[in-house]
Amino acid sequence: MGELTRFDNVRIYMNYMDTDRHQEPHFHIELSDGKEASISIATGKILAGRIDNRTHKIIIAWILIHKEELWDRWNKAVSGKNFGKIPPKINL
Repeated sequence: MGELTRFDNVRIYMNYMDTDRHQEPHFHIELSDGKEASISIATGKILAGRIDNRTHKIIIAWILIHKEELWDRWNKAVSGKNFGKIPPKINL
């Protein structure tokens, strides 16, 4: 598992070689209150888990800002390669 970024109460990460469960390019988020979700890179759709609407909207905005970087990190992660962090670039 590799952390992509942190901001506000959100930690965003990807798992290496993570293609079996969701079968769709995605990342994971963990909130400070313990809630977790898997989010589609392509659509921002919640694939698993639950998060509040406000946080989901923030995550979608973050995806739009970092879409290219997310695809780059996904391709590296599923190949088992190390990937770097992505700056938050979002003020809450």
